Amino acid sequence: MSRIAGHCGRAAMTFAMALALAACSQGEPEDVRAWMQESAKDMKGKIPGVPEIKPLPVITFEPNDRAAPFSLDKLFAEAARARAASGSGPKPVNPDAYPFARVPLESIRLLGTMTIGNQPVAVVASDRDTPRQVRVGDYLGQNHGRIVSIRANTESNDGEIVIKEQVLEKGVWVERESRVTLPGQGEKK
Repeated sequence: MSRIAGHCGRAAMTFAMALALAACSQGEPEDVRAWMQESAKDMKGKIPGVPEIKPLPVITFEPNDRAAPFSLDKLFAEAARARAASGSGPKPVNPDAYPFARVPLESIRLLGTMTIGNQPVAVVASDRDTPRQVRVGDYLGQNHGRIVSIRANTESNDGEIVIKEQVLEKGVWVERESRVTLPGQGEKK
């Protein structure tokens, strides 16, 4: 009995689906067609054309006797011109001998201090340079900063590097003292 009821249920479902499909295939009613034609009379579509793209002028770099635009020589030349304009000033620092001389002092981190042969040594790093040892007299930072002292990290003293920078303020070279301290010990001044 349940087989017959299941068979009848499937047959009824199939008949209902066939009836629904037949109702969908009769096309659009006349009132919908008339409305679409009436609405289409007022529509006037026009797509604007693609604007003309003007080519950019081609600029070629002819070095001749000029320095490359991003060379360190150009930076040293500008520093020399500023020194000449102010009358005197610090000598340019060789970035190959002192790689941290071209790094802003704010991005230099003190990793630690130690003593080698009675001389204090600090280990510093930056985001773009690997850690290196620096000693008193080395250059640090972009403002011609020279290390004047390195203080070891002890119970009574925070580890720090004291730097004397030469900064051009209002056309005059001024000496300024800055510090780089161990992270969490103090802050750069």
